[in-house]
Amino acid sequence: MTANTTYSLKLQWKTNRRASGATIFAGAGPIAGAFSPTRLVLQFIPAGTGLTDRHSESQYTFPSSNGTEWKPMDPTNLSLTVMPGMTCLAIVSVNADLWTANAGFNQDVGIAVSGGTAPGATYPTVPGQPEAWKESGGFAGTFSPNAAYVQGVIPVAAGAYTFQVVWKANKDASGATLFDAAGPIGTRYSPTRLTVQLISCS
Repeated sequence: MTANTTYSLKLQWKTNRRASGATIFAGAGPIAGAFSPTRLVLQFIPAGTGLTDRHSESQYTFPSSNGTEWKPMDPTNLSLTVMPGMTCLAIVSVNADLWTANAGFNQDVGIAVSGGTAPGATYPTVPGQPEAWKESGGFAGTFSPNAAYVQGVIPVAAGAYTFQVVWKANKDASGATLFDAAGPIGTRYSPTRLTVQLISCS
């Protein structure tokens, strides 16, 4: 954003396809008259405070995942290397719209980390495995993107660390395909994002 410029931000929504006569809702509940909150938050982070971000508006596919091996989603555009000069905590987050054309399995997304030499801050912790991950989706549904979000707090020390978005199926999916990113609207797909913020540095 540019200084001394007015910006307007708002939440918008729609169905993923034409749904004549149907209604979509926001807010679960109620419990004692209150529904689950819908929230819009804006946080300004000063330049030079260790926030790094990569995103892609491409769509990705992963055919025939064996359900065990994690694969980088995009080693070029969804990978970040940071070089802290001291001991810090890295808050790492990934957002991805995951879906499948085939029923029967879910999609896993994770944060893979490599690098470091200091005790307690050397990765990967387990070779071939991400440091944080989540399972996304409902295995019975198809062509319905699920906005998956995963976050991890990773101790780092002085040195170089590489963070990547990785994914797989939750079980053997031979002959089926995982997808990431909804759309397109025009030529753009929903962004897949990798963000790293260094905090508590000392």
